[in-house]
Parts: sequence; structure tokens; C-alpha cells
Amino acid sequence: MNDKTFHDAFEQAGYYRPTEPAVCCRKCGTRLKTYYAEGRLYAVKCGYCESVTLVKAGDPIEAAEFVGVRK
Repeated sequence: MNDKTFHDAFEQAGYYRPTEPAVCCRKCGTRLKTYYAEGRLYAVKCGYCESVTLVKAGDPIEAAEFVGVRK
């Protein structure tokens, strides 16, 4: 992977979906959004902190809970 790959993933904000039920960022409390890539790979994004975390998980809730907490 190269630097452009990571920047491209960060810029895909339009494809992120809010989790149901709500899972919020541990740092700031903002509701997290998830993006499914492929092969159980999810990107979890906090819109306030602007962090993007890549997680291998079985579903979007599991991926989001790796980064945040369920409300």
C-alpha cells in the first residue's frame, strides 16, 4: 500500500453509513460511521475527530464497537 491509498480511503466520506444502534467515539462521543470495503474489512470514521480506523470484523456494529461504545 502507498500513501495515496490511505488518503483515498479517508476521502470516501459519502459512502459511510451511521451504525444502528448508535455506536459513539470513545474520545469525543460523536456517532461513528462505517464503510464496508471487502473481505470483512471495514473503515470506521469519526466525523469530529476525523479519525479513520480499518478493522476486520463480522459486521458494521462489531467494527464500530472496536473503536467506540454502544449508546
